[in-house]
Amino acid sequence: MVDRYVLKTDRNAQWQKLENLLSETATKKQIKVCRDYFLHGIDNSKHFTWLDRFRLYHNPTLESWQKLFDKEIQEPLTDADFRTLQYYFAGQLHQDFFGIEDQDYYFKAAFGNRYEANRLFPLRINREPTPRRITLTPNQLLHSLMADLSRYVRNPDQDDVGVLRYNLEYLDSLLLLVDRGFFSTRSYTLQDLTEDKVRYAGIQSATRNITKAALGGMGPQTDAARIQAAQAVLDVLLAHANELGEFNALYEQVKKDVETGG
Repeated sequence: MVDRYVLKTDRNAQWQKLENLLSETATKKQIKVCRDYFLHGIDNSKHFTWLDRFRLYHNPTLESWQKLFDKEIQEPLTDADFRTLQYYFAGQLHQDFFGIEDQDYYFKAAFGNRYEANRLFPLRINREPTPRRITLTPNQLLHSLMADLSRYVRNPDQDDVGVLRYNLEYLDSLLLLVDRGFFSTRSYTLQDLTEDKVRYAGIQSATRNITKAALGGMGPQTDAARIQAAQAVLDVLLAHANELGEFNALYEQVKKDVETGG
């Protein structure tokens, strides 16, 4: 596997953020073990899980991650583990303080520019001879992308969240494949789920937040870059509005709320 991409994230700065996070629950000894592995590849842990090793790997490139799965990770990944791994490439690398440019690169490496039903994941797991087909569904991918962008537009200190702003073409390719109920005007509970376990309320709320930000209704904490990102996503949604169930009515609800100061 040839991987010529050069990581843009400052690893020392990334470690400082991780250390601050780890200090909330880990001992100094545990933090040192993580630091040695993250910065130098020194493995003194007897308790790292496969996910610990992936998240803390000292050389996070596709080629090196493949070596990690081939040579260092001993426990087999379950189907649920594989789904977790896919979510990291779908934008969740922000949880470990990767910069947005790196998140975008890894998103495209895994999922491409547009949705492909039979696309293969870029890493092999469990020493299998060939990569597995991606198992995240369009609904699950939309939830990950929309929820993170909603978080980005609502929080002025979350600049490295929201890989969707660089993947509008991918959004365009997803919209005709997802559950139309996400864009309903009805009130959902957290127990209202699609067949693939995606909360209707999650995407509905994200859609409302993104629309509100695009219309300038989020307040002074939403800067020009966030408004522009929200507007770009809203433009894609509006282009498909007549095919997205009640989206037009949902849009009008949010617009009215903004106009009345709601």
